[in-house]
Amino acid sequence: MQLRSSILTTFTGISFAMLSALPALAQQNADISAGVKAPATVKVDGKLTEWGNLPAYNKSTTLRYTLANDAKNLYLAITCTDDANINKLLGGGLTFTINTDGKKKEKDAVVIEYPMAGRGGMRGFRPGGNRGGQGATAPDTAAIVAARKQSATAAKELSVTGIKDITDTLVSIYNTYGIKTGISFDAKGSMFYELAIPLNLIGLSADKSTELAYNLKLNGIQFGGNNRDQARQGGAGGNRQGGGGGFGGGGNGGGGNFGGGGALMEMMTPTDFWGKYKLAKP
Repeated sequence: MQLRSSILTTFTGISFAMLSALPALAQQNADISAGVKAPATVKVDGKLTEWGNLPAYNKSTTLRYTLANDAKNLYLAITCTDDANINKLLGGGLTFTINTDGKKKEKDAVVIEYPMAGRGGMRGFRPGGNRGGQGATAPDTAAIVAARKQSATAAKELSVTGIKDITDTLVSIYNTYGIKTGISFDAKGSMFYELAIPLNLIGLSADKSTELAYNLKLNGIQFGGNNRDQARQGGAGGNRQGGGGGFGGGGNGGGGNFGGGGALMEMMTPTDFWGKYKLAKP
């Protein structure tokens, strides 16, 4: 009887602990589909100081993010601490798709790519050295951060399609349409990203609480030719723990090692996800 009571007490304690953790887990990966009001002091500079902890997280891209809006703009804020996906984003670009009809389809959608693949440049870029192969050396964090900042600074254009008032596909980051961008990095190399799009530019109004569908895609790094064929030839290591495989041929500089064809294929393969977002009333 005493043993049964002890087991019951232990089980109750575990259950209570699990229930107590649920609000924290929900806070870590909250549902943003009902709409998020942008901070009153929002400034698109890539620093995210006014955003606090971003509520949503996607495992496949390792992006922590949120959409938000005020009366004038739709905002996208992102943080990422995963070296491989930061390198993938900087080298292959990030595509943000908005379907204002609420359909998870790219047809008739607004598509913005920033940074653009190859526009930031990967020359001299070292994505963190080897991935665990023999003879792996500790990465030079300061050099990695400097290279990432240089790559982001060099990205002076964004690609825009699906907006009737914008006829040129390539648009300067210093454009007159009101589209604003910002990328920054901390001392550890973590990335902070912001994008703002005027609601009226994409035919939306915060007063109508429109539900839209969105997609975030890490495009994958292009080396020319077929990505999968290139990845299969990426080196003798074969996976993240392999001892071979190069990253840096084809005019991209000698920038480090991805540890074999398997890891290289990951860097070349697009990764994306869809979600829904309902505009928050200001």
